[in-house]
Amino acid sequence: MTTTVPAALAVADALLANDLGSTVQMSTSLLAAAALLLRRRWPVTVLLLTMPGMQLSFIWLAPMLALYTVATCVRRRWLIGLCALLVALVQFVPWPVYAYPLGWDRTTVLSALYSVLTAAAPVALGLLVQTRRELAVRVDELTRGQERERALLEHSVLAMERARLAREMHDVVSHQVSLISIQASVIQVSAQDPEAVSESAVTIRQLSVKTLDELRADGRVLRAAGGDGRELGRSRPWPTCRG
Repeated sequence: MTTTVPAALAVADALLANDLGSTVQMSTSLLAAAALLLRRRWPVTVLLLTMPGMQLSFIWLAPMLALYTVATCVRRRWLIGLCALLVALVQFVPWPVYAYPLGWDRTTVLSALYSVLTAAAPVALGLLVQTRRELAVRVDELTRGQERERALLEHSVLAMERARLAREMHDVVSHQVSLISIQASVIQVSAQDPEAVSESAVTIRQLSVKTLDELRADGRVLRAAGGDGRELGRSRPWPTCRG
């Protein structure tokens, strides 16, 4: 609900409910309607400004809207209850008091019931709106907390996977280098056999190429710090060595 719509409705209420020739009724009613323009900034003050119109005229919409705003914006429940009691009393007590003596009859009971409902309805609706807003804020905070936890978990898993790959890379490279060393020893022993030397040289070259490919692949994955982990999920064939 925008700022001007409640004020416009309150003006319509003043024009329909009051005597247009009465200066007191129209001035207090229009003051209450105009005060609604500031109800978001000073809700309690605006409610107090609507009380003369409620007491001296026949309006009800402006005070109820002001009380609804108090229940929506004010955090202190005791203050909301005090404002609701004020509205109920102003609605119940006639003006002037001496012209309408109160008696314990059916009319008085109905007037008291109507006064309580006039104050209770906007308070209940306002508290419902305020509670809904608080729940929305808490749900948003909970959602953001879960997202942070999920991000931390992903980073932890990524770090563990990088550590695992580093260990595997170390093991594979060590194995490959050991095989290269063995083939080099074969060349050294079989220096008089050209065919054996040639086969060992080919094997050394293949092992060297596979080792370099392995280092490049693992290096790309390990450099993906802070990534989404998709590189870590890719399967790649480990080199099979025949020696």
